[in-house]
Amino acid sequence: MLDADGYLFITDYNNPRIISTGPNGFRCIVGCFGYGSAANELYEPRSLSFDSSGNIFVTDTGNQRIQKFLLATNSCRKYINISSRSNIRI
Repeated sequence: MLDADGYLFITDYNNPRIISTGPNGFRCIVGCFGYGSAANELYEPRSLSFDSSGNIFVTDTGNQRIQKFLLATNSCRKYINISSRSNIRI
């Protein structure tokens, strides 16, 4: 999936994480330390999408939820952090 700036975001089902590209190459942005059910962890993520503000929604099937990660920006509109704010049980 590409974001509004053309960066690639990959849902890595077997290594429960979300990876993105950027000016410095690939980086893990969510679920970087393994399986889990905490707000910053995923278990069997299947897909992701963006809303008009750039927030990410991840279908986290192993945890039976849709996880929302808010895009945080600085004044120059550069990505600096993605944080989990809520999840929806499915």
